[in-house]
Amino acid sequence: MNWRLDLTDSELKALNDLLAPQTFDNLVEQWRSFVHSIADYRFSIYDYDNDVSVRERIEECARQSDVELRTKILLATLESDLMFLESTQAMNRSHYSSASWHSRLPSNPVGELLLDVTSGNL
Repeated sequence: MNWRLDLTDSELKALNDLLAPQTFDNLVEQWRSFVHSIADYRFSIYDYDNDVSVRERIEECARQSDVELRTKILLATLESDLMFLESTQAMNRSHYSSASWHSRLPSNPVGELLLDVTSGNL
């Protein structure tokens, strides 16, 4: 699936204004790249949360957009979102709501993330 959006000039400006100095394309690419790295994610829980926050930023853009643009945003991330859900499992992380992207961790954590998960540093 190609996540590039067919945006009007005003939609593109609205998104980029929300994200300045970052661009929407860059944010979606960061999310896609992160999701593709989950199976081998070796960094700490703090790094993981920072990487997941990219998706929260995309979500915030969607919430602040009209219905038509919100639909385009969600379609742009659909493939990566589904891959993320398939590669992770829900965890009880008390400082995050169960609806948060942060409430999911890789199904088979490795490296520092595994140490954080097994030691309870969630």
